[in-house]
Amino acid sequence: MILDGPMGTALALPPDRAARAAISHPEAVRAVHASYVAAGAQALLTHTTALPWAMAHGETHAEPWLNAALACAENLGAEVWIALGPPGPGQAMNESVLTWAALTAREGRARGVWFETFSASDAVVLSAATSAVEALGLEYVVTVLPHANPSITRALLESERGAVGVGLNCGLTLMQAHDAEALATATLGPTQKRVFKPAAVLAGAALSPSQVVALAAHAQADWIGVCCGGTPSHLRALAEAA
Repeated sequence: MILDGPMGTALALPPDRAARAAISHPEAVRAVHASYVAAGAQALLTHTTALPWAMAHGETHAEPWLNAALACAENLGAEVWIALGPPGPGQAMNESVLTWAALTAREGRARGVWFETFSASDAVVLSAATSAVEALGLEYVVTVLPHANPSITRALLESERGAVGVGLNCGLTLMQAHDAEALATATLGPTQKRVFKPAAVLAGAALSPSQVVALAAHAQADWIGVCCGGTPSHLRALAEAA
């Protein structure tokens, strides 16, 4: 399955404004989603990754944010996942958000929850959040930042036995061959999917579409997309290779 590309780096907005763009600039967010679908994306992640962090730091309008982001991704010909990043050190995932996501999934408007950019230090928060999602009967995916030690990366991936899919997202570093190898060699459940979303551009370094395709193949990924700096051309190359 071809996933989408990044939202934050695709919006021509300062980072502090881009996070809430589904509310302030819904037409721009929907246009980015549509460009990825046109390039071959079969799944879209809502522009809500920053919401848990914002709520842990005083945001009180979660439902309008969630509804606006969902509206931006709906009815574009791709399945939709509610994307949630970590709330921050020592903060628990807001259960009202997970409950909202469960209701949305039951209505058929989204497939489930996509937990993104969790690292080893977020393990306790992630465990509590996935337990809550499982209790709600909601499908979920977990993608983590690759650790410097590939064995730790594999352990993080293998610990999420209840997830539909597990994998890596870029977050802070460009993916390397050893990160792809860690995903390829992780022992997953018989129906679990391998998810791979490498950064295309970060800190002046860049991956060409062919390099992204090669890394995804090396990772033996079932679901592939691009993260920071990715473009529709990267996705189109992935779709053509797949």
